[in-house]
Amino acid sequence: MLLTFRGCRTTATLLALPLASVVTSHVRATVPDAAEHSIQQFLAQDDTVRPYRATRHLETENGSRKAWLDAITEYSPGTGFRYEITSEGGSRYMRTKVLRAVLEGEQDVIANRRDGALLPGALELSIPGQRHRR
Repeated sequence: MLLTFRGCRTTATLLALPLASVVTSHVRATVPDAAEHSIQQFLAQDDTVRPYRATRHLETENGSRKAWLDAITEYSPGTGFRYEITSEGGSRYMRTKVLRAVLEGEQDVIANRRDGALLPGALELSIPGQRHRR
């Protein structure tokens, strides 16, 4: 908003800017930070993995290569993570190197847990084509 004060546009603008910054900083200080609340809720969660059984449908695509698979996955403290592929289709390479690798990776991560925490080195994320830095 541009105010004119007795024909002196510059003076009115300069007066309006400090007032706007005071009002804005006051408003910002009174609004709770939604991200902070979400982070606190996440950190307060119990990280115990509970037993479950689920059906999953996974898909992947890279250029002309496409693949999919359906799997039944289950976890229990006694047996760990297990999966059974019930149907699959598309590129054999993509099913093996991507989709099955996702399930095997989850199995490895869960197998390396102790008391609800990941052990150092249990999970490594990388971006293809980029060198890994430590």
